[in-house]
Amino acid sequence: MSSSPPPSGPPPGDQPPPGDQPPGGGQPPPGDQPPGGPPPGGDQPPGGPPPGGDQPLGGPPPGGDRTLAQVAHLSSLVLLLGIPSFVGPLVVFALRRNDPLAGPHAREALNFHLTWLIVVLASFVLSLVTLGLGLIVLLPVVIIGLIVWIIGMVRGVQAAGEGVPHSEYPLTIRMIQD
Repeated sequence: MSSSPPPSGPPPGDQPPPGDQPPGGGQPPPGDQPPGGPPPGGDQPPGGPPPGGDQPLGGPPPGGDRTLAQVAHLSSLVLLLGIPSFVGPLVVFALRRNDPLAGPHAREALNFHLTWLIVVLASFVLSLVTLGLGLIVLLPVVIIGLIVWIIGMVRGVQAAGEGVPHSEYPLTIRMIQD
């Protein structure tokens, strides 16, 4: 009886096909450390995404600040508090004019609100000069403006959330340019 050494490795039928990685992607199970310590860069494999997603922690996503771009559109809701609607987009535009996403969105929202401020003021003056007959023009203008405002704001918030750098409000004079 000759004693042969036990075979090394798994039996031939249990090996993965060539080119496939063993379960776990070749990484040791959690809690086990490979010889020499953890891989460079902490617990992530080299070249892998940072923890928590594919964006670096602590900064805006690549291409601009999506949240601030959305705020540029939604901030016009300060009108409901009695503050002129252009104040919110103006603040965002002043703070982030050079942001590749928030800047164009704030500019478009600001242009829209300035356009409609002029239209409503002109209609109001017309109603004063005509001793109230201008209200025939003012009321439909205000209703149209509100509808366009809601549509533009919703479309702008959606575009900003998707990272689209440009969203146009309808019926807007673009007074403020790049």
